[in-house]
Amino acid sequence: MSRFDYSYAGVGEFMRTDPDLAAGVRRRAEVALAFAQSIAPVGTPEEGDHHPGHYRDSLQVHGPVAFSDRAGHQLGSDAGYAADVEHAHQVLARTVATFSDPHGGSGL
Repeated sequence: MSRFDYSYAGVGEFMRTDPDLAAGVRRRAEVALAFAQSIAPVGTPEEGDHHPGHYRDSLQVHGPVAFSDRAGHQLGSDAGYAADVEHAHQVLARTVATFSDPHGGSGL
């Protein structure tokens, strides 16, 4: 009979360094990016939006990012007014909620 000894350090190392896992996480981040872009507000000049689509187009995936226990990616915007848009429309919060739900939404 064989014995299995679980190694938290070994699993953590795998989750931080495995290229196949990193590629899968990147693909999921890109799907989340597409979702965020699809729900980002895009106004018109008539509505007072001087740069229609700029916030949507500023959304991007950053990474890989090394967390203490795993590798990951971050989704964000480099628009100077991104915090205002997030406060008003909760684009990233809604994206996280959708992709964090283990029972629905994204299927990821």
